[in-house]
Amino acid sequence: MMLSNRMTRVDADPDDVLPCLRQVGGSEQWRTARLLGKTGSHVAYKVETWSGECFHLRLGQATSTEHNQTEGLLIDRVYQILDQQNLMITPALKLASCGRIYQDQRSYLLTHWIDGLNGRLHAHRLGQSQGYRLGISAGLALAAVHSLAGPDSPSAWVQETTSRCRWLEKGLTRNVKRHQAVAAALDFVNHNRSIICSRPVCALYNNLAFDQMIMYRDIAAILINFSQWRYGDPLYDLAPVLTDISRISIPFATGLLDCYLSQQCNTRIMRIIVFYAALRTLEQLSRSSERQVPDQTALRVIERLAADTDCFGQVIPCWYPPKRLSGHGSSHLWLSS
Repeated sequence: MMLSNRMTRVDADPDDVLPCLRQVGGSEQWRTARLLGKTGSHVAYKVETWSGECFHLRLGQATSTEHNQTEGLLIDRVYQILDQQNLMITPALKLASCGRIYQDQRSYLLTHWIDGLNGRLHAHRLGQSQGYRLGISAGLALAAVHSLAGPDSPSAWVQETTSRCRWLEKGLTRNVKRHQAVAAALDFVNHNRSIICSRPVCALYNNLAFDQMIMYRDIAAILINFSQWRYGDPLYDLAPVLTDISRISIPFATGLLDCYLSQQCNTRIMRIIVFYAALRTLEQLSRSSERQVPDQTALRVIERLAADTDCFGQVIPCWYPPKRLSGHGSSHLWLSS
């Protein structure tokens, strides 16, 4: 089916995509737009030009101009930082253009296409050295995201987090609170609310998961979806490392933490990360409690987090840190067996 004078469409949907595509700058050079899938209000396409270049196009409902522009800025910032540091092992998503189209009813984000493997599908097959190396690249990318400063005052973040903590008391049912791991997590959160009061605020990726990564040639884990960004404590972005990523690949989680924390892990920092990990998981459990059916996945996550931290008696997970051995005048990192 013809989209313009020269462009053909493959699997294009929904019906209003045709006029939307035509309004994206440079679309006159496109040959095909292949539907990749839908996530909520977002629709993704793989675009190929007549010259053979490929792009990833995401169409969505119009968000605020500031949110859309900052998402593009984040992608550009991460790419520039990694490129300027000549970190060839960590390629990043490269922005082509972004904006609002279709009488400001839709937003779009166009990035250069990255050939690679879906992070979640590939993560289960990672060996120790592969996983550790990929984790390092993800840590570098996350640090680049956090280089974009947020509001000078952390008060809004502190107020929101405090409100979220208080809401847990009402959201969790009595039966769920009796669960040993849940009770320990709730007690830990309640006793550590004050540790976030003086934390810095910056841009957060706010979507750290293997599903949001592309594994490039077993040398880099590339962050690909910045649409959930927000401002907050940078350590909040590390909570999924403890709850989700380590469950799939401990080497990857170890590499990410080692890189991001510059191998300077301490109990003060890890206490904050564990606090956010417990808070996020309890919130997920609380939402399911409203339906009187506890989320078994969230329950298993909180049980595992409790097991990793000796029921929150220690804040450095039992699987971290790795053994560090020195040799040949330089520091080498080796994963725990």
